[in-house]
Amino acid sequence: MNKTLGYIRVSGKKQRDDGLSLGVQENMIRDYCKMFDLDLIDVKCDTVSGKNIKKRPALKEILEMVSKGKVADLVIVKLDRLARNVRQTYEIAELLKTNNCNLHAVTDKIDTSTAMGKAFFGITAVFAEMERELIAERTKMVLDGKRANGEVIGTIPYGYKREGEKLAVNNDEQQVIARIKDLRSQGLSFAKISKQLIKESIRNRNNTPFPPMQIRALILRVQ
Repeated sequence: MNKTLGYIRVSGKKQRDDGLSLGVQENMIRDYCKMFDLDLIDVKCDTVSGKNIKKRPALKEILEMVSKGKVADLVIVKLDRLARNVRQTYEIAELLKTNNCNLHAVTDKIDTSTAMGKAFFGITAVFAEMERELIAERTKMVLDGKRANGEVIGTIPYGYKREGEKLAVNNDEQQVIARIKDLRSQGLSFAKISKQLIKESIRNRNNTPFPPMQIRALILRVQ
């Protein structure tokens, strides 16, 4: 007899903000299955957040089981745990429909075994993608504003330091960059520059030898 599967996954910072940890998601799915008498056999989990299904082995396994007609119901907490855009969501939904597998999204109140659930599924998918796009737009606007004001965004580049909310030149690191550029101008490879810096006891910000790839990145950045 076909069974019910649950699916949970991480969702980066958004998951921390909305309080839907993996444990919370699993408990919600188990409670939902008990409430609606669904025969839950397993809750599969992806611990890597990604847009590409190929990078989400648990979901890939579930869809393969669905394709073989082994799953009657798939339960998730929210629609955005299933896919990151409307097209991908509909592709998964079509696969489920073709193989007689119902989709249940607990907090979105979606149950595609009913006509109303199918209609609401489409509406929710559209609005979920719109919400993600709006968040991305607002985030970009905030970051652009911070950059325009000279505020530090992300990792402080080598050669600079933080002074309050802005960047300032780090003279010691700038001297190291100048030395690296000088060695490069002499025709030394990145590997040989790394060895020379070790001889001169010049270390990076982490107090470890400069690897050739870091030297290459520095030279490309300051050219």
